[in-house]
Amino acid sequence: MELNAGKVLGQKALIKAMQQIPYSVKRDKFFMAVFRAAAKPIIQAARSNINNDEGDLKRSIKAFSTRASRRLPALYVGPKATGGSAKKNEQRGGGFYGAMVEYGTAHSQPHPFMRPAWESKQSQAGDILLLGAKQIVEKVLKRELAGQKRIYV
Repeated sequence: MELNAGKVLGQKALIKAMQQIPYSVKRDKFFMAVFRAAAKPIIQAARSNINNDEGDLKRSIKAFSTRASRRLPALYVGPKATGGSAKKNEQRGGGFYGAMVEYGTAHSQPHPFMRPAWESKQSQAGDILLLGAKQIVEKVLKRELAGQKRIYV
């Protein structure tokens, strides 16, 4: 799942609110903070949808960004194979087999956990995105108008 304000939600109000932030402020940091807050209910729902797991797959469900997604900005939500320099899948955590559980394999039936989580929590995530963006815009504009020291530059 990818949380991207323009792509997933299509909320003109969110985009309009974020455009009010002055150019001297790093908008991407704000977007990422709001995206991470909006991803929390989806992560919790996905973790609760996983059955018969020893905990590796549940722990691997995270909100993360990649080098390419930080340019948009965007945030991915789902199983992440961690362990950077790990050579074997067992050392990477449970994220490497998340797709096999979600979509199934030739030998096992699919047991979706991400799609139901996204479908059940999408509206809640959208509300969090919109509320978070409004709060950030109000906070930044208040500081700019008051002439206070800029923290987010």
